[in-house]
Amino acid sequence: ATFLEGHDGTGEVLRTVDDSLAAFLASMRDSGELNDTVLIIGADHGLHMGLNFAFLQSGRIEHKNPFFAISVPEWLHEFSEKYQTEHGSEKVSPFAANEQRLVTPFETYHTLCVLAE
Repeated sequence: ATFLEGHDGTGEVLRTVDDSLAAFLASMRDSGELNDTVLIIGADHGLHMGLNFAFLQSGRIEHKNPFFAISVPEWLHEFSEKYQTEHGSEKVSPFAANEQRLVTPFETYHTLCVLAE
């Protein structure tokens, strides 16, 4: 499914997606589809209209770093625990180590190739 909305300076149009997206995610969860599905949600750019973008550093950073999230099934999280890695002073799963790292399209492509195998 895709959710496409126009650009406006108020954010009002984007708010119309919230309920539809929440309903879509809830239906995926309730049907059990998320048990064997990798869900990817992304955007073409961050906020680029309004006062936040125009006057705040956070708006300029978000504009250049669009939203991108991957949700994987719980069983894959459990499987990844076998491959713990050093992260600071502790050992954590690859998902935990990478959840706040900046990634490039190269890493995204590689991840999708591995998931497709």
